[in-house]
Amino acid sequence: MKKLALLGLAQTPKHSVFQIEKRNHCVETVRGFLHDLGFASWDTAKLVGPMGGGDTGRATIKYTNALYDDKYFSLSKGQYQVEVFFGKKKVLLSIFTISDEQNALKERMLKFFEMKAAKE
Repeated sequence: MKKLALLGLAQTPKHSVFQIEKRNHCVETVRGFLHDLGFASWDTAKLVGPMGGGDTGRATIKYTNALYDDKYFSLSKGQYQVEVFFGKKKVLLSIFTISDEQNALKERMLKFFEMKAAKE
C-alpha cells in the first residue's frame, strides 16, 4: 500500500488531529488506519457511502475527489471517538481518547502516512 502524506499534526494527551493529503486512495488508507486501531470493517463502511457502498463497505462507483468534498463522518469504538472530515484538498482526522495515547497514535499513523511539508 502506497503511503499518503501526513501534512501536519497537533496533539494533546487525549486529542490528536492529523492533516492528510487527499488522493485517490485516501478513503481506503484512512479505513486501514482505523482497522489498525481496532475498528471493524462494518464500523468504517459508512466512509464508502459517497461511492455507493455505505452498507457493505464496498464501493459501487469509482472514487473521485468531488464525491468527498466537504464530507464529515463520526465513528466510535472502545476508547476512540474519531471524526473524519474530507475537505476540498485535505483530510482531517481528529481522534479523542480516554487516556494519553498520543505517542501510540503517532506511531500507528506513520505505518499508513509519511511526514511531508504542506503544499500551498
